[in-house]
Amino acid sequence: MRFDFKAETEKIINLLKQDKKILLTVMLGVLGVILIFSSGSDEKKNIKTETADSAFNEVKTVSELEDFLGSIYGAGKVKVMITYESSGEEVFAKDYETKENEKESDKKEEYIIIDSGSDENGLKLKSIYPKVKGVAVACQGAENPVIREQIISVVSALFDISSNSISVAIMK
Repeated sequence: MRFDFKAETEKIINLLKQDKKILLTVMLGVLGVILIFSSGSDEKKNIKTETADSAFNEVKTVSELEDFLGSIYGAGKVKVMITYESSGEEVFAKDYETKENEKESDKKEEYIIIDSGSDENGLKLKSIYPKVKGVAVACQGAENPVIREQIISVVSALFDISSNSISVAIMK
């Protein structure tokens, strides 16, 4: 006996056309399977995104600041430049072991390593973002002293720096 795929497919399609309950059940089943697979892949994507976003990103910081300052009434188009006192730092967990000898004690420290399949990474405790040293802002509305003061106030509050470390210039 030979299986005729085309004939069997036509039988199933005719059955689905005749009985709407079966068609509805099949459609709900397919939709359920699609939702299950799509929700699982989104969860994995979110985990990767959160991991990537947790690291300091200077370009993202500048872009977000430009967008935010541009939303101030009268500021107009905005360009931002940020300088930093130092680069960021990542702090990893260490395991300390002290061995006592007859005359001296040796202190041995090793990083705690996490093995995730083919990759080995240190156990990160925290990320210390770089401290902002100064911010330069060029914007179309900088000729207005009220707008200029608002920009200085916002940047000062966001980065916890004094107004002396913030320069606002008129954009050409």
